[in-house]
Amino acid sequence: MQLRPRLRALSYARHRQWRYASSVSAFGNVMQTICDHSLGVAPAAHGSRRGTPADEEEPMTDTVQGRSTAISEGGSMNHPFHSRSGLNMEAFIAPIWRVSRLVLIGLGIYLTLALALVATNLPTAAAQPADLDLSALEGTGTTAVPVLQFYTTRDGTQLAFRLYESNAEADTVLLLLHGSAWHSLQFAPLAGAISEQGLAHVVTPDLRGHGFTPTRRGDVDYIGQFEDDLADLIERAQTRFPGARVVVGGHSLGGGLAVRFAGGPHGTLADGYVLLAPFLKHDAPTTRPNAGGWARPLVRRIVGLSMLNAFGLTQLNHLTVIQFAMPETVLAGPLGASVTTAYSYRLNTAYAPRPNYGADLAAIRQPLLVIAGDADETFIAAQYEPTITAHTGTGSYIVLPGVTHIGLLTDEGAKAALRNWLEAFNASDRP
Repeated sequence: MQLRPRLRALSYARHRQWRYASSVSAFGNVMQTICDHSLGVAPAAHGSRRGTPADEEEPMTDTVQGRSTAISEGGSMNHPFHSRSGLNMEAFIAPIWRVSRLVLIGLGIYLTLALALVATNLPTAAAQPADLDLSALEGTGTTAVPVLQFYTTRDGTQLAFRLYESNAEADTVLLLLHGSAWHSLQFAPLAGAISEQGLAHVVTPDLRGHGFTPTRRGDVDYIGQFEDDLADLIERAQTRFPGARVVVGGHSLGGGLAVRFAGGPHGTLADGYVLLAPFLKHDAPTTRPNAGGWARPLVRRIVGLSMLNAFGLTQLNHLTVIQFAMPETVLAGPLGASVTTAYSYRLNTAYAPRPNYGADLAAIRQPLLVIAGDADETFIAAQYEPTITAHTGTGSYIVLPGVTHIGLLTDEGAKAALRNWLEAFNASDRP
């Protein structure tokens, strides 16, 4: 009664052995030919078995463990993977085959896990934060501001910016990069004050994927495109103001982009940097959890896409990985249509310093100003100086009492601190 199951088991074992031998054989024949050729051994004649001339008598065969093995006249066995060059190809190929199978299995598990992380962490409605005061943004649309102008980037796209041109003979151009979700109007009060005092011409761009009429809201074409766009904008500014020195600054995530720019291929285009409560990294000593409730990152999706990008698989980089909790008072207001409430993986990555943000900070050798408020709901102002000075020796650090994250944009103390720094910068010798 037990004979039939045993026969089936024996048949299955032999079938697996045959499949293994067949798989190794296909690769073995190729390797055999390569070895023979490299050692100068003539290939077998067409129509004959390897190592057996067509006019020779067919040798006898024996069967050892289910595999056919040729027996030479001397009684020795000429294994199918035993090359005429004398190399035992089976012994050479078998471990390679086993390792290759393990690698392929591991790669399959890795990619499956990455895709599962991406697919199981979907965007949802972001909850409004209870502790982040965004009221300062609501009034930016009522301030008299310059009209939007446009510049052409290296890929032919027209991107918008506002120019707060100083009436004085200013020889400094200050680029201010807005934070997450908003656009160039964020800096209307601050930019206006700086230009009116003759300290600098101020340029505030709508970063790609933001503003009133972006091509694709919340997305860019590739990681690093922001840096290329800024380099093109600096070229435009230097054409408009020949000989002017350029200071690159930013607020929040825009400050993080300024840090990334410093550590990238275009960092030397800037003669100075201004960081207003900058984002450095989600786990930097300066960052509160989830940026104080303002941002909702899709952590599993970010991890999965990072795993895919490690193998050069960028096809899913357009997917949303972070959402922002903009209050309904802003969304329902006159500027609600210009808000960007979610970012793709590639835009979010391009916006922030590189994972090793210390290397980006270490690239800043130009004059540096860092300003933050000690009531910031998103970042820890007291941690900026020890965190940044660990990587660069340049810099002035100012912590303003009672100033919030968004309040920094309209605070008189912040305006005074920036004015004093720009006066010293303008009076300094050019490098």
